[in-house]
Amino acid sequence: MKTKRVFRNVRACLLWTALVAFVASPAAVCAAQGGPPSDLDPGRQCSNASLRGAYGLNFQGASDPLGRFASVSVLTFDGKGGFSAMESYNSQATGPQTRSVVGTYAVQSNCSFTLSEQNNILGQHADSAMCVLVDNGKQFYCVDFASGWQLLGVGTRI
Repeated sequence: MKTKRVFRNVRACLLWTALVAFVASPAAVCAAQGGPPSDLDPGRQCSNASLRGAYGLNFQGASDPLGRFASVSVLTFDGKGGFSAMESYNSQATGPQTRSVVGTYAVQSNCSFTLSEQNNILGQHADSAMCVLVDNGKQFYCVDFASGWQLLGVGTRI
């Protein structure tokens, strides 16, 4: 008799544990919302409007003329293909500097995009980066495409 009661209590405990684990799991939350989050949706489309507002951006790497290079910026995207930024940077050749930047961007439907600007570090020249927008536009990753620059960047919505 005592064994049956213990077995019933253990079985009830296991059922409750399984129920709590199911209810608290991300899969259960996902199923209750009708599917995966939209940033995992393979049909998701991005556009210039997907990139709007202020982002903190950090680039790190090196350039042929400047040596090691790092920067932090606040970029403000207008949602229409234009951006402005205030950048603070440091390199082996220049030491700490600040500059303002104005440029353009073009977001593709697959959420990749280009950043383009006229760079005035060491004389005027065109600069561009290839980027990808992730996490429903909360963050992006970039690689600088300018000749002689090897920079990786991460931007996060402020």
